[in-house]
Parts: sequence; structure tokens; C-alpha cells
Amino acid sequence: MKTAARFLLGAALAAGLAACAPGPDRPHAPPGPAPVWEGRTPADVLRDLEKRRRRLRAFSAAFSLTVSPPPRGRPSTLRGLLVADLRGETPRVRLQVHGPFGGVVFDMVRDGAATRVYVPARRTLYRGRTGAAPPGGGPLADLFPALLADPARARPRAGTRLEVTGGEVRLPLENGELRLEAATGRLLAWRRAGAVVTYGDYRAPAPG
Repeated sequence: MKTAARFLLGAALAAGLAACAPGPDRPHAPPGPAPVWEGRTPADVLRDLEKRRRRLRAFSAAFSLTVSPPPRGRPSTLRGLLVADLRGETPRVRLQVHGPFGGVVFDMVRDGAATRVYVPARRTLYRGRTGAAPPGGGPLADLFPALLADPARARPRAGTRLEVTGGEVRLPLENGELRLEAATGRLLAWRRAGAVVTYGDYRAPAPG
């Protein structure tokens, strides 16, 4: 029987939902005017997030994962890098997970329906179809739906409205909430059943 674990995932990628990251030869765009929240509904905000997601064509990000309670015999904290290319008909994703001391736990590439996972400790390359759990399961299996899920597709809680307080905007969902920065509209966190995903600013340098 699989034991449900609550985990916290921090990623430096989701500012792409608030603004498309520029290429290496393009400067960052100056910040625009502060969003107007008065009169807007949760559905309006989710539609805006969806529009911003569609403009995002490729990105790279650092992430960290913490599992509580710690799984027996497995690390409770993982870090790694994510690279995604969304320009083709089928998105391509590379996910490299690092252990506590920086070693590569596994290196995974998803290209459409095909998945390849290389595990250096076993000197083994696994081939399969997208959707299968990675070798080892546990928090690694939980990582993929959390990291690659799209908050723009969340469902707002019926009969609720935006809550603007303390410089943040809270958007109640059916199974959690989204938090955004009031001054910029940048996505800060996505809390839902079993997981809390926090998002960093793509303009900030990632560790490593």
C-alpha cells in the first residue's frame, strides 16, 4: 500500500506563467504597470495564466523537493534541473535529479510518448512510455505530476472571490489555493492536496 506523503516543491520556473523569459541575447523587459485586481474574478486570473503559459516556448529551471514525513530508506530532499522545449507538436522535457551531495540520481528525457531514464548508480538506461513511474518510485514518482502540472488549469472554488491582502492575491481553488504577487501578478505558490509548490523569480540566478 502506498503511503501518502506531503511534499514541498520549490521551482525557479513558474515566473514563466507571469512573464515569458527572454532569450540569452535579449534583455529583460522592464516591469509593467501593477495589475488591477478590483472587479476581477478567479476565472479571469486563471485565463490570464493560461495565456501567459501559451507564450512560454522553452525554459530551464532549478527545483528542490522536500518530503514529509521522510520516506524510509530514501532521501527526503532532492534537487535538480529541468529543461523544457515546448515548440514542437509534442513537448520535450529533460529532468536531472541530484542527490544530497550533488551526484546525479537519475537523468530523464521525455519526448512525446517516449521516456528514457538513465540511472548512473546502476549504469542502466530504462526505456518506456510517458506516464510510467520512474525507477525507485516514492518521492520520485510524486515529483513528476507536481513539477509538470499546470496551475492555469486549476478549478476555482465556487462562490469565492479574490482576496487581496499583505501584498498578495489569494485565489481559492476546489482543493487548495493560488497565491500571486499583487504588484506584478507573478505566481508565488500553489497549495493543493498533499503538496505545496512555491515558485521563484526566473530573473534570479539559480543555485549551481
